[in-house]
Amino acid sequence: MVSAGADELYCGIVEDWWRSRYGEHDSANRRQGVASLSKRTELAQVLTRAEKLQVPVYLTVNVRYTEPQLDYLTELCLDFEKMGGTGIIISDIGLLGRLNGITGLRRCLSLLAVADNIPTITTYLDLGITRIVFPRFVTPNDANLLLEPFAGVEAEVMAFFDKCPFVDGYCRHYHGVARADWQGSLNSVSVEPLHTFDTTFKTHACLGSEQRYLQADPCAACHLARYETAGVGFAKIGGRGRPLSDRLMALRFLRAALALADDARRAELYQQTFAHSCQCYYGEATQSRAAIEPRRPVIGENVYWLDYGETASVIECERLIVGSNTDPATLDKLLSSWDWLRSLPAPLTIVIPPLSQTRIADLISMLERLCSDCDEETHLCVNDLGSFRCAFDFGKLREIASHEAGCDCAAIPFTITIGSLLARCDDLATIAHFLDPAENPERLVHGADDEPRLLTYTPPSPELIRHWQSPSALEHTAQTTLEKLFDGQQIIYEFSEIIER
Repeated sequence: MVSAGADELYCGIVEDWWRSRYGEHDSANRRQGVASLSKRTELAQVLTRAEKLQVPVYLTVNVRYTEPQLDYLTELCLDFEKMGGTGIIISDIGLLGRLNGITGLRRCLSLLAVADNIPTITTYLDLGITRIVFPRFVTPNDANLLLEPFAGVEAEVMAFFDKCPFVDGYCRHYHGVARADWQGSLNSVSVEPLHTFDTTFKTHACLGSEQRYLQADPCAACHLARYETAGVGFAKIGGRGRPLSDRLMALRFLRAALALADDARRAELYQQTFAHSCQCYYGEATQSRAAIEPRRPVIGENVYWLDYGETASVIECERLIVGSNTDPATLDKLLSSWDWLRSLPAPLTIVIPPLSQTRIADLISMLERLCSDCDEETHLCVNDLGSFRCAFDFGKLREIASHEAGCDCAAIPFTITIGSLLARCDDLATIAHFLDPAENPERLVHGADDEPRLLTYTPPSPELIRHWQSPSALEHTAQTTLEKLFDGQQIIYEFSEIIER
């Protein structure tokens, strides 16, 4: 890879100790199978070789973790540092809290953190992040807007492979079927079973039985100069599970494409290299912010979720819920139907989705209205760290202003809670499905490149079930980290009582 033009390397590791407790289902890093190393001796060999080649190496610890996993992961990261590792690719708040102040590793914020507004980036920088990997929907103009306040912060974008049509950081699926890590034919060789808990679908669960990835070889070559102008200094090739020949081809193509004078010549080189017309990573088929898995949290019998404009006068319940975890038009709908919102009779939870930087001003408008019209029984349920910070900062500024004016009002007369996307709480119905052998028969499937796979059922370990069922933002270390960051602000998960049941 270095000979082909790679300036940096990254890798993952899934050891037997981890695999026996948590499986390979994205539980250690965002890849499984041959996409990860399996022993620390292998990791040490990689670092020894990289040191001779004078290239930095980053370790992927880029999913969300539960409290029992943090001791192991902290020790792994520190061991990686002693071996000579450069940095880690990370998104979990608890692990960031554990490592803060005890490591010199560079911390690169994974795209799974979905950092697409300035308050989110500010919060992660407070946790020691030095580089941001932007989500796949961030355009060069978006990147310029997001980086403008942060002189010296490194930024990175995806440049080839792994173009999921959904937003990775909001994905609640389990990738039991990986990219091709087996070559051959069912007629000529035996197929090694792929043990999985997710055998209902032909390939990745989010794609269903018919869908495929939008593109086979998505490429950002024609956009990299614009990203560089915006302040992005690193382009990343995904696909750790793909054959080495594919990754070398992509890397050599990008190096050659960057040296060409115009996009037409780049498109011609792409056609010659990959034998099909150009598939653009950030063109018309760019991943949409709204392409989030639509879901609603489990709701108890005494909690009712209203549609817009629906009357609640005859409903007897403990709490009403309006809004959406995922719909980017939610703020517009709520602000345009404020009179209806004020008329609702029961204690109210207002759920808003993750917000782009251009929607932060609308959130401020909602906060001002909530302070005027709502009471302490009202909950504002946020789904990204930037919205949480924005509401917290708004309350602090309001409290300061009231004291200066000789008043003594509360910072905000409502409660900020955390929604399921930010807390990363898994769907209990999906987990129940994985725990039922009758729903997981052994069968042949075809992976993303039509390679044959044999899926077999293995009962999940108790540790893995615990991992699935735990909302990570409520884990002790994550809570403590956030509360310290926000001056003791209590972290409340909106549906924690239902999850605990």
